[in-house]
Amino acid sequence: MPESRFNGFTDYEIGIGLRAPHYQRILSRKPVVDWFEIISENSMIDGGRPLHILDQILDQYGRSECSIPVGCHGNVTVVVEN
Repeated sequence: MPESRFNGFTDYEIGIGLRAPHYQRILSRKPVVDWFEIISENSMIDGGRPLHILDQILDQYGRSECSIPVGCHGNVTVVVEN
């Protein structure tokens, strides 16, 4: 993610997994990371507070979407970076 006011105008190329227990801390403290990894299946809902919070966080940070394909044998992960 390019430098921005949310990452101190520095491109650290550092990201962490986005988990619901950390939402409020992320919104209040604005950690210095370039992106968050989100699990796509956790966001495939129709509206509600979780998506509202996710939208707030992703307005400020980049993201890497990770998904476990249905029907695959074994532990296969597909990562799509934006």
